[in-house]
Amino acid sequence: TFGSSLMIAAYGYVPRIIAGVITDVEGLLMSDTSHLTNLSQLSLGPARFLDPDATGAAMLAMLTRLDVITIWVTVLLAVGLYSAGKLTKEKAITAGVLLWVLGTLFPLWGAIRQG
Repeated sequence: TFGSSLMIAAYGYVPRIIAGVITDVEGLLMSDTSHLTNLSQLSLGPARFLDPDATGAAMLAMLTRLDVITIWVTVLLAVGLYSAGKLTKEKAITAGVLLWVLGTLFPLWGAIRQG
């Protein structure tokens, strides 16, 4: 139903709120923010450790999707589809993987067009 779909989406994106708070606190606690040139430098994934100027835009877009929060949101959405959406476990896992891949294609396409 629409209500259960809305509930899945709402609870699935709670980690994004947590990530926003973490990013804000981290930005406030940094003594020198002049070196921050890209949001990926504040991510909780492998993109954090790379220089955005020396790394290709497509590679940076891919590594940004390996962020802990992004994976957490994807897993929560798949679990929500399994429990509230009444999908089988296989279909919920497939939907989660497809959500992650589709979410990767848009930033990757933008990075390829930019470069």
